[in-house]
Amino acid sequence: MDREGKLLPAFFTVLNTRADNLEIIRGARACLAARLRDAEFFWNEDRKTALEARAVGLSRLTYHEKLGAYNEKIERMIAIAHDLLAQLGRLDAEAASSG
Repeated sequence: MDREGKLLPAFFTVLNTRADNLEIIRGARACLAARLRDAEFFWNEDRKTALEARAVGLSRLTYHEKLGAYNEKIERMIAIAHDLLAQLGRLDAEAASSG
């Protein structure tokens, strides 16, 4: 990053060969560029569906055979977080129990 916190057009890689091997450097650049294009594609695809709409599908995905689906796991995590916040005095008991 530069002094203003902006990303610089640079990258680093760890190699077990000479650092001046241009073929390796070109290959690393090509690989990085391809992974960034992949990431951009999936980022754009994921943004086409609202997060709330994705939550509906969590009830169809099994988290663990004995623990239920992912939506059930999330509900348990929310309950635990509310309990912890209430114990820390960050949330009143009524709000914590309303879920």
